[in-house]
Amino acid sequence: MGKRLFDHDPFTGITQYWHYDAATDRAVIENVQDVSGILDRNKIERNAGLNEKDHGLGKKVGTIPLTLYYKWKGEAAAKGLDPKEEGAYILAKLNSRDYCHLRTVDKI
Repeated sequence: MGKRLFDHDPFTGITQYWHYDAATDRAVIENVQDVSGILDRNKIERNAGLNEKDHGLGKKVGTIPLTLYYKWKGEAAAKGLDPKEEGAYILAKLNSRDYCHLRTVDKI
């Protein structure tokens, strides 16, 4: 399967690659995002306690890379969840040990 640069968005840092497999006549677009800056910033905010207080409109509990956010939305849709359940699904993912590095607070 050949890989070719399809697009790059400098604002989000998302790069898209186009893959084509001639044997199966199948094309796939892959989204890739360098999330090291997001993870570094999350760690700084969490260690400094910047988001521990609710300022009336709520509090920031994490920063999720767009590629992962849309993956989770797709998983929720595949499970047949409605929009309210989708939010709870994403929050549960964010609250899991597997994704604790995305949180900017200790407790949600």
